[in-house]
Amino acid sequence: MQVLNLGFRYRADYQTPDDLTILQMIQASHLRLASFRNASCWLSDPTQPHIAPVLIAREDWHRVRPKQGIEVTFRIRPTGGGGQKSGLGLVLRIVTVVLAAAATAYLGGAGGPLVAAGWSATAAGVAGAAAGAAIPIAGMLAISRTIPSKPRPQFKEISR
Repeated sequence: MQVLNLGFRYRADYQTPDDLTILQMIQASHLRLASFRNASCWLSDPTQPHIAPVLIAREDWHRVRPKQGIEVTFRIRPTGGGGQKSGLGLVLRIVTVVLAAAATAYLGGAGGPLVAAGWSATAAGVAGAAAGAAIPIAGMLAISRTIPSKPRPQFKEISR
């Protein structure tokens, strides 16, 4: 069994006992099932390289038992950080970034209200930068707390 992580150019070969299903092979390799969330499984015969590898559907991983000598390859695609939680979450994130940019420019600008209140331009710039950094952090934390995340796909359990 080979595991290829396409995002990190990672490859690992594992020896597993014969007569296992694809899902049992993953469990026997002691790799986390969560790392196979975005994986595809391919079967090929190394003795016949002219025949293209066959893609095995995820729904069949608990049923398919490759014959002895068949090469099993998992290709793991990068996930990109988990994805967006919802369309509303994306809109709120964009609003948070725009608000942070506006706060930085307004508070830290040379003609901003802090300079008019008697602050030096340097102090106003530092305050504007601090506000520009604090708003996205607080905004993203608030968005993560209020918008529920989508459930992650689960693997079927094997009954022994």
